[in-house]
Amino acid sequence: MSIVELKCFDMAAFKLGVSKHILYLAVNQLENKFDVDLFDMNSFSVILTSQGRAVYEYFKLFEDELSILIEDFNEQGS
Repeated sequence: MSIVELKCFDMAAFKLGVSKHILYLAVNQLENKFDVDLFDMNSFSVILTSQGRAVYEYFKLFEDELSILIEDFNEQGS
């Protein structure tokens, strides 16, 4: 998510507290799992491919739903 929002692997890695190499490996694992290229990378920016956009939108929905679930659990525990 950070890569998409920041459009930069370096800044995303810094924000996440991991090395750029580790972040590239994680993206590569996702690309291999889905058998698609998620990003179109050039020397200036990182751009989602159409398949990457679909994966991003799915994860964004998942993140939103997970936040709601956590809030519900926290309210039940209060």
